[in-house]
Amino acid sequence: MAVVAQESCPKDVNHPDYFDAKQVIQEYYRQARPCMEMVRKLQPEKMDRWGSPLYRIYLNLNLGDEFDEIDRLLNQKQ
Repeated sequence: MAVVAQESCPKDVNHPDYFDAKQVIQEYYRQARPCMEMVRKLQPEKMDRWGSPLYRIYLNLNLGDEFDEIDRLLNQKQ
């Protein structure tokens, strides 16, 4: 839902709906985070399933340490 909302979000920061749309997107990412972290915990060997989504979640929520860890894991896989 966050990705879909992000695609339809106004790109212009001066647009009257920009701030509200960004808040909705942030909330979607906050809601998705525990679910994807549970997938990682239950299926650590299936990085294809949780790696990219957690990367995007941590990036958009500005979670530096968590983002760095996922980035490192994804780069090691390549």
